[in-house]
Amino acid sequence: MTHAFISYVRENSEIVDRLASELKSRGIEVWLDRESIYPGVRWKDAIHKAIQEGAYFIACFSNEFNKKQESYMRGEISLALDRLRQMPRERAWFIPVVLDEATIPYIPISDYDKLSDIETVSLSKDWNSGIEKILHAMKLDDPVYRQVVHLIDLIRYHPTERLHAVKQLVEMAGTVPALIEALRNSDEDVYQRVAEAIETYKKKITDVLWQYAPHSDFFVAPDIPGDKEKNARQALDIPRDEQVLGLIDCTFLGSAKDSLVFGTKGIYFRGVFGSEKGVCAYADAKNHFFKNSPDDEDEIVFPHGVQFSPLGSNVSTERVIRILNHVVSEVNDDDDD
Repeated sequence: MTHAFISYVRENSEIVDRLASELKSRGIEVWLDRESIYPGVRWKDAIHKAIQEGAYFIACFSNEFNKKQESYMRGEISLALDRLRQMPRERAWFIPVVLDEATIPYIPISDYDKLSDIETVSLSKDWNSGIEKILHAMKLDDPVYRQVVHLIDLIRYHPTERLHAVKQLVEMAGTVPALIEALRNSDEDVYQRVAEAIETYKKKITDVLWQYAPHSDFFVAPDIPGDKEKNARQALDIPRDEQVLGLIDCTFLGSAKDSLVFGTKGIYFRGVFGSEKGVCAYADAKNHFFKNSPDDEDEIVFPHGVQFSPLGSNVSTERVIRILNHVVSEVNDDDDD
């Protein structure tokens, strides 16, 4: 996540500092005006920017806040509500936190919504439980979601880390719901950056594949025949969310039911005569050098001793080996930067 903006009144500085320390200890970047506005910066502009770019807005209500008719916190809440009105209703972004026994004042959000309609977190009754509820509202009690959000932040703010972050995202099997949720809770710029980074990652693979194509029985996206891709997907149990970037048809009759497929997550394969199918994640092949089997020069040794034969293809075994080593090297080269 980028940061959680904490809005409060000065009288509550001590307890807010405790809250900020708790969140920081959980790996959450916190934005506090006393810590985050540097000399020479126009503080109003800094606050406005921090609210607009914040992953969450935590409003700390108290009796001290309610006693004040005017405060900087009221202005911050007004800015935050302007942003909240532009968000989907189901998105949890504005988190009201009650520091004592205070009640949430009447502050309208729309003609039919008010601030007190948003579920609040109380820190006065049970501090630890309240902290856990804040983390739950941010979905940061889920370690998978936290990792996905971290990777998305790398994509957004660290250009040199984007390909590495995207590769980790596509290799994190089972995290699709967390990825969708994290993207839904992000702004349009994040969608764009993630999409661009994923396309760049896929292009790294297809650029290598095109160096060896076109070739009989070897097809690269977007020029993979639909019937071959369909047959390969069914025969190799390729997940629906996996994109086929390259395909080597290893059948004698051209059905591609026996084939070698390059996806975004890894390499899927089933050799001739309906031999056992398998999948090799790119990360698993990082330190592996593909080569001929010592027992049969027409078979290729995959990680963990698995063997694959492209015998039914017009692409030679030696050429398949070169393609495999080249793709795996290109995909994993950013891990060594």
